[in-house]
Amino acid sequence: MAPPVLVSLGFLNSLAFNNAFGRIGPFSVFVHESAFDYFYWGWRSAFGPIIYIVLATVVVAALKFALRLAMFAPAIGPAMNRVRDRAAAVALRIGLDDPVVLAQALATLGIVAIALVVWWFLSLTRAWTGYVNTSPTNVLRALDPNNPDRGYYRIVLTLLTAAIAVGLARVIKLRRDRRTQHGTGALVLLVATVAFMVVLADFPYRLFSHSEGERVDYNGLRCYDIGQSGDEVLIYCPETNPPRNQVVKRSDPSLHRLGIVESVFTLPPSTRP
Repeated sequence: MAPPVLVSLGFLNSLAFNNAFGRIGPFSVFVHESAFDYFYWGWRSAFGPIIYIVLATVVVAALKFALRLAMFAPAIGPAMNRVRDRAAAVALRIGLDDPVVLAQALATLGIVAIALVVWWFLSLTRAWTGYVNTSPTNVLRALDPNNPDRGYYRIVLTLLTAAIAVGLARVIKLRRDRRTQHGTGALVLLVATVAFMVVLADFPYRLFSHSEGERVDYNGLRCYDIGQSGDEVLIYCPETNPPRNQVVKRSDPSLHRLGIVESVFTLPPSTRP
């Protein structure tokens, strides 16, 4: 399942990228991407989360090992056993050993986590869900490559998704062990929650990490080459009034290439905080 999953992820973050830059409709001719390109972007977008999950797994394993060693300490072992027994009793009392209840609880936690992430990274969410062609300039500032929230956003969502996915695996195991068929709605809701978290984490990948374009000067304006088709170039001029995209001819004497490749969201020195 890895190839179709990676192609799907690549398609999603490419769709978000092209949509945000307005490379759709009449400007779709400036997009030349195949299934292999989607696989490439899917793999690139999945590589970072895989590293985060591996590191988190190592940390969790180390903590579990440290706790097991602490159990041998006379002053710590009995207290930890009491805490563990009480936690197990509470879980049993509220029914977390029931796969339906567990699925409902995890889906609720996932939805709350999504809401908190969107609220915490609201400025970044507004930026990547907008359109660079028409969005206010102050909204797009969050996409500046020097903004560390872009990395934190994906790390937080990746780890939350991994945690809920582990819970999903637990629910499936409980359903299989008990051979139960009821509570399908709760299971579907939980699967949908995990899928939505994956999409939310992966959708802005290209916008965050690969939004480079060649700097060009057009009539004295700072612009970027964001697509080419035949003898035409699609340029994006971030400091102009919307719409900021326009098509020019390669031979246009007002178009001067500067040979500088950088993120199109790089703020000019005069506007940086």
